[in-house]
Amino acid sequence: MMSIEKIQQVLDDAAGVSLSGGSFKETVILPSKRKIKFEFSLAAGWAWNASKSSYQIRFDILPDWVLSLHPIHRVTLCKLSIDIEQELPGVIDNQILESYVSRILDCRRLKSSSIVSENINANEGVQDMSKPKSAKVQAPVTDFDVNSSGTLSLSNFTELETRSEFYDSVSGSWSQSPVDLAEAMEECPPLAWAVHSIYSEIREEIQFDFDGTPGQSGIQAKRSHALKVRLNAMPEEPEEGAESWLLTLSSSEFEDHVVPELEKWFNSPPDWNWEDDYLPKNSTSQGAALEFFQRMAGNELDVIGVAIVEGEHPGSTYYAAELKINLNIANEAAIKSGIPVRFNRVD
Repeated sequence: MMSIEKIQQVLDDAAGVSLSGGSFKETVILPSKRKIKFEFSLAAGWAWNASKSSYQIRFDILPDWVLSLHPIHRVTLCKLSIDIEQELPGVIDNQILESYVSRILDCRRLKSSSIVSENINANEGVQDMSKPKSAKVQAPVTDFDVNSSGTLSLSNFTELETRSEFYDSVSGSWSQSPVDLAEAMEECPPLAWAVHSIYSEIREEIQFDFDGTPGQSGIQAKRSHALKVRLNAMPEEPEEGAESWLLTLSSSEFEDHVVPELEKWFNSPPDWNWEDDYLPKNSTSQGAALEFFQRMAGNELDVIGVAIVEGEHPGSTYYAAELKINLNIANEAAIKSGIPVRFNRVD
């Protein structure tokens, strides 16, 4: 478990770093009823979603108090937690959060548009101190692309492409040694599958050489015996023998036979059919749109004609938000109802 002192140190350091704003906004309410509105870029929002998914894969539950931080600072804490393999505590002293926010505001480290502090009185409505009382606060409009099938995708979304981006918690640490790779395999099952595949291919090569080597006498007999010893040390099932085999490799064997293959694997896109359970659903524009609309109230979805599809049939891996009505009608309904979304047709 990460210590409170360590967390406080990280937050103190983070509060002293200048941050820029962006087109995305999120409002959080501290236990003291203090309301904070963060602005951040799409890249920052995506980094937060990816870090959150990585943390949940590693430790399961993300503490609620983390959501009181700026998205970039959430990323910092989650990555640190994963790197040092220390889970974040379920609760922290509210004063730590108050001090964190106060330091940001008092030091004026952020641009004026990046964070807005608001005090909420228990018996009054929320007042945005950056606007006149009579001004109506409008949520930013989020644009979505609609294809010919009605599937929705978040517009201008930068998708990850390679496994090194999806599995960033292990992509920079596995290649130092067989021990480092073994540890990364425990954290990332798809990586373990890739190592199992390398193991099986090498064992098949040894089996092929053994079957083709006559072991009658002399050098050939010694070679045949050596191959048989290697085969006996490598169980046929990779789940039973891959890790032990890996840890017996010399540095040169590891660098010559394992590292190049895994570098190709990390630089390739993931296989969604096999790795889907280990990939963050919001890492694609379609997945980000699905997550967005899953959080929207059912009556609002009905107004704009959006439906959540979780598998077209038993066993289907198609999960998406779909627009079920005419695009122009949906946009008119969104404007009329004050729902901050707009739809754009794409081919």
